Formats: sequence, structure tokens, C-alpha cells
Amino acid sequence: MARAKKKAVAELGQPATEQPTLTAADFNPAEFDPAIKAAAIVQDVANSTHLPAEREAAHENGHSARFAPHRQDGQSHADAVGRRAGYSAAGMTDVVAGVRLREHQNPYLSTIKFDEKPSDEVKSKLKEHGFRWNQDNKEWIRPIEYETRVQDRILAERAFEEVAKMVRDERGIAHSYGGVA
Repeated sequence: MARAKKKAVAELGQPATEQPTLTAADFNPAEFDPAIKAAAIVQDVANSTHLPAEREAAHENGHSARFAPHRQDGQSHADAVGRRAGYSAAGMTDVVAGVRLREHQNPYLSTIKFDEKPSDEVKSKLKEHGFRWNQDNKEWIRPIEYETRVQDRILAERAFEEVAKMVRDERGIAHSYGGVA
């Protein structure tokens, strides 16, 4: 309502008029025609929720106006941005240690990837946490089961934090978050 008032003041140079407040004493049942009143209410709602013409096409295609229309070349978004299908950006990254935790959605997996080859101690720790080496993608993977998905994600995050700390210790890097040592 405040935006409508501001817009009216800006356009007309005067404050918007308020709708009169009706009370029970103002209602006369003899003057009330439910069919006309209901039709007017439906029309008011339809007019207030109508999308502008420039957004209508995007809405009909299943997109809001903020998103680009369907790709014409038939290429998926994952292919266009160079990601594997089913990839999710959810995860954690320790840039200094060179360790990344990601979650994939097809199949549901937690993955830990290293910038450099990890030590045998780090590999042993990953195996303790249920991760196994995936030669094809050069990453450590752990399945996420539907029944235990929350627990599986928490365990993957704990494993990530432990191995990132181990890598930092091996390289002599101080443990800090947000620039605080």
C-alpha cells in the first residue's frame, strides 16, 4: 500500500485517496446483490494480479522475467556452464588448503576433491568416514541415502573439516576463518 501511495504522489503530485472504511452500520442487506458484488470482487482481483505484457511470455514459458528464456540450441544449462548434470553448488571450500566438499544430486553423493594429491593419513581418514576413491572424476565420494540424508551430510561435513585441518597441519598453514587466526 505504501508503494502505491508513493507512486500516486510522484505521478499526480498529490497524496492518493484512501478507500472509505465501511462499518456494519453501513451495510444494507436490501441493497446487496451477491452476484454483482462477487463479480466485481473477482474482476478487481484479476486486474490486480494481471502480469504486464513483457512478463506474460516469460510467465507462460514457466520462467519469471528475471530468468533467461529456454535455450534455443537444445543444450542443457549444466553443459553450457561446463558442469556435470546433477551437480549442486551446495558444499564447503577451504581455498587455502585446496579442499572442496560438494553435493551431487544424480546420483546423490557427497564428494571431496583436492587441488593436490592428499597424504596417506588423509586418505585413511577419508576411508574411515566412508569415502571411496572415484577414478573417473578424480574425487572421493560417499553416497547420501534418503533415510539418513541429514546424518550423511553432517558426517561428510565433519570429514571435510577434519581432512582440511589435516592438510593445513601438514602444510604448516594457520587455522583461521574470516581473517581471524
